[in-house]
Amino acid sequence: MIQARKLGHVVLKVRDVQKSKEFYTRALGLKVAYDHIADLYLTGKARWAWVVNQVAELVIGIGYSSEAFEQPLGELWGIDDDLRSPGSRTEDELAGIVRQACIEQVRQ
Repeated sequence: MIQARKLGHVVLKVRDVQKSKEFYTRALGLKVAYDHIADLYLTGKARWAWVVNQVAELVIGIGYSSEAFEQPLGELWGIDDDLRSPGSRTEDELAGIVRQACIEQVRQ
């Protein structure tokens, strides 16, 4: 089976052009933003905590829309909430989770 690597051009027939435009702009724009964040982390230009903060800003910025949570980086939402709680994950564990999410993000 052929696996697509990039999306260059798409033709869609939709009922409501404006709603479709808003949805795809938000969804595809979010993918580009998440990919950029993941790339910065994987190339050593950002730390795991910065990645989690950027995800939080994007999620809040688009009004907690479901699209924010449908990608690997979106799953990092709130991951550091219990950082200082007894029995919580260590910073090294969180860094590993962020790294794995970043790898999965750029593979999509």
